[in-house]
Amino acid sequence: MYAVSYKKNNINSICDAYLAKNITNKILRFTIPFSIIFIIEQIIYFLQNGQQYSRSVLDFIHLFLIGGTWSGSYYYPVMIQFVFVYPVIFFIIKKHDLKGVLIYGILNLVFEILKSAYFMNEECYRLLMFCYIFVISYGCYLAIGKVKVKNTWYLFSFITGFLYLIIVCYTKHNPIIIIFWTHTSLFSGLYVFPIISILFSKINLRCGLLEILGRALFDIFLVQKVYFTYIGLIPFSINNRFIQILVNISICITTGLVFYFIEVIAVKRILKSLYSILEWNY
Repeated sequence: MYAVSYKKNNINSICDAYLAKNITNKILRFTIPFSIIFIIEQIIYFLQNGQQYSRSVLDFIHLFLIGGTWSGSYYYPVMIQFVFVYPVIFFIIKKHDLKGVLIYGILNLVFEILKSAYFMNEECYRLLMFCYIFVISYGCYLAIGKVKVKNTWYLFSFITGFLYLIIVCYTKHNPIIIIFWTHTSLFSGLYVFPIISILFSKINLRCGLLEILGRALFDIFLVQKVYFTYIGLIPFSINNRFIQILVNISICITTGLVFYFIEVIAVKRILKSLYSILEWNY
């Protein structure tokens, strides 16, 4: 999606990508909706804990920077890092095509080895985006890559990733290198890559509703982050698992879309005001 956005907005050099207005635009796109959800989280936490609630200004700043609390809190800090790192990934892939994906696969593996060698703790690991550079680079390749991957390599990739997941999910084997988030590591990507490639090359995924959902994805994620922590407990009284899933998905997507359309208007107004002050073209 970011690669397509680069082409759409005529970002043709790394200097264009790091223009202040381009960086500011993307940071606000993530920060404004996250800030709203963060405030809601803190209000709910206060209502739950009452007089026992005690957090200083530094606590709030720290919580904000690490993405708030509960499941999925890593996502906001990872996306902010993504804004600054992605231009480098994009232009490496643009220049080296499929070889660029291999470069980032090696760098991803080196990061995992260093993480284990220097005993990085899981809390730090989950807040860094470097464990995702392999899959990010492959997504970039799917959008702008020209060199085709041979089917034999896709088959090898799928089998390797599949066997890795079988081993880490269904045996007592403990990986030496990938010790955190083993199910969603770079080796898991080897299983996913061929599947995604087939979907992109063989199936027409052009759909207005899917495009809207794609744009609202971050807002939907933020809504479900709160939903499954608190309100999400309600539908689990439904005995039918299928209906339970439909209720959860419907509530999260519908509320997330409403949240998106409301906050995107706010973001546009803020950007227009900011750009007029800085005399940028909106």
